[in-house]
Amino acid sequence: DSTVQISNSMRQSFANQAANHDQTDQRLAIMRSNLKGTPFAAQVPTQVEWDTPGVQTAMSKFNQYVSNDIDSSADPYRALQIMAANPTDRKYVATVMQALGGHDLLLANHNALAPIPEFKNVNEAIAFKVAHSDNPRMVQAANTAVTAFNKQDAQQKLIDAQAEAQGKANVENAGGNGAGNSSLISGNPAGGVNTGYLLSLPADQQQHVRAIAEGREAAPNARTKQGEAQMIMVENYAPDYDATKYPAYEAMRKDFVSGKTSQGLQALNTTLSHLDTIYSNASYLGTIPGVAGIARTSGNNAAISLHTAQSAVTDELGRAYHAGVVSQEERKEWQSQVDGWTPVNVKESAASLARLLDGKLSSYQLQLQNGSPSGAVQLPALMSTQAAEHYKHMTGEAPTTSVGASPSAIGVPAQSGPPIPAGAQIARVSGKVVGYKLPNGTYVSLTPVGGNQ
Repeated sequence: DSTVQISNSMRQSFANQAANHDQTDQRLAIMRSNLKGTPFAAQVPTQVEWDTPGVQTAMSKFNQYVSNDIDSSADPYRALQIMAANPTDRKYVATVMQALGGHDLLLANHNALAPIPEFKNVNEAIAFKVAHSDNPRMVQAANTAVTAFNKQDAQQKLIDAQAEAQGKANVENAGGNGAGNSSLISGNPAGGVNTGYLLSLPADQQQHVRAIAEGREAAPNARTKQGEAQMIMVENYAPDYDATKYPAYEAMRKDFVSGKTSQGLQALNTTLSHLDTIYSNASYLGTIPGVAGIARTSGNNAAISLHTAQSAVTDELGRAYHAGVVSQEERKEWQSQVDGWTPVNVKESAASLARLLDGKLSSYQLQLQNGSPSGAVQLPALMSTQAAEHYKHMTGEAPTTSVGASPSAIGVPAQSGPPIPAGAQIARVSGKVVGYKLPNGTYVSLTPVGGNQ
């Protein structure tokens, strides 16, 4: 009898293989549908090359991550991120990725399924459009948002013009009483300051009152007659002014801008630059252990840049720790993210770490805000414009930390502008300087012309 007997276990194995092949074919068809209308649609494999060594085992492992998860089933990239987090199955990620068409194809499918965010401003919409220029659905959503923001911007310009006219009228109509016009004082003014009252003071007093309220000058000695009178003017202008906070605030501001803490804050800014280098040079060759070393030895520029930037991130996190800006636990946690990157998660991890750094910088910004003597203080910004651009490139978002006017240095107020001549009368609307009047009667506008604020 030449009949071949097949055991139940073998029958089950064959059935599992057939189901595995069928599920994978369906997954490829879903990807092809998701990417319809994009250049990536034609790159989706017609089928997986099952005869390639290691593919059968790797795909079998991979299916464990998608069989019970609808989102992962439609998005292999997401499933591979989960798989890469498992130390036991991480070794199969590269094989599965290659079998399903490669990193760029899977990322394109992932992006096609990603939800459209709610844009806060036109810059976010434009950055999102640039970052997803290969995704028609997201480009269309960004274009729609840009059109809506431009319409809002036109309306806002009209409101700003009306506000500036009112500010100019305030200057023209302000009284010359040495003690100011008390009828212009509010206990809870818009913007935290009584602009009309300030403009009713003599020009020389305006400068000192503003400087004290904004934490640029120490409070006068209120035990003298002159000091008491000046303190009354300061408190009339900025009702929340607290003279007792000035010494501690000044010490904290100096530490944040030029002291030991500033070194740590600057290190976090520099780390954002290195993270963006990693984000921009992420590749299969540069992140797979063993393969990455060969790529660097062979002169692969992306792999070399990524490795150099990873080392630089480690160095900068060390500087931030030694400056007391980050804790030992934070340093270890963030370093583990850098050390555990894979081709699947490197970009998302870089963006995630960037958000953590922004949160840390924002916490220091809040310390300054809470310690300031009044709401009129122009706080020094703790993120440079360069660091902010790197952050936006990685996350597609504006940072929560206020951004200074300096390209590379921190500490410059976010709303700094050209100096106002001594003796000029300042026009403010809702606490914002919109212009000033020179002693000769000339009115100078400080409202930016064009562009989005």
